[in-house]
Amino acid sequence: MTQVSWTERFLTVVRKILLR
Repeated sequence: MTQVSWTERFLTVVRKILLR
């Protein structure tokens, strides 16, 4: 479950940048 922890956080940051 911790392996996806950093993945989910990364996706959130990428989405914010794309949505900008």
